[in-house]
Amino acid sequence: NTSAKIIAVMGTPFLEWTLASTACIATPALHEKFISPNPESFKIPGIEYVFGKVVEINTETKTIILENGSPVEGWSALVVATGSTMPLINPTPGCSLEERMAEVKAAGDAIKAVSERKGTIVVNGPGAVGLELAGDIKSKPQGARVVV
Repeated sequence: NTSAKIIAVMGTPFLEWTLASTACIATPALHEKFISPNPESFKIPGIEYVFGKVVEINTETKTIILENGSPVEGWSALVVATGSTMPLINPTPGCSLEERMAEVKAAGDAIKAVSERKGTIVVNGPGAVGLELAGDIKSKPQGARVVV
């Protein structure tokens, strides 16, 4: 149906390349290379974009309410694609680019501080992402002990 109205509600007004998240956490200077900070650079023509954290979906009134109280109305079908929730690996819905960059920098600074004193960093979660993060941290020359 070419007359369908598509509204994309996104948690943040920027995109990150999730596969690079662990490298960015271990080396925050890389973070800017893996972000698309300008929504105009990733918007698809013909789609209306709304940015914010969804706090309520009312299927009877066909209304979505964002954290700032703004309603999103006018949809006839709803597709919920939540993605994955991995604190620190993915940005928190509703955060600004500045908040996200500060979060990644703070994590990187903490890793660097522990590494410089030859301390131990514990990565909680031996899945693929946890192992990738452990490898990115261990590849740093400072010499932290990494435990998964």
